[in-house]
Amino acid sequence: PLDRGRKGGLARVAYIRKLLKEENFHTYTIAAGDFLSPSALSLSTVNGTILNGKQMIATMNILGVDYMIF
Repeated sequence: PLDRGRKGGLARVAYIRKLLKEENFHTYTIAAGDFLSPSALSLSTVNGTILNGKQMIATMNILGVDYMIF
């Protein structure tokens, strides 16, 4: 990354979440919305099929979001 890894990326968020959960089991991950639409990522295609943001839902499921606000 251009910022030498100081910010950004869901892999970094997942790592920080893991550290915080180890420190306090009652740590919650909340996504405050607007990450699916409007977004160029929601219009991405694979083999001609529009993903409609499915890749972002799969990523959030792997991350382990406790609450999602739309």
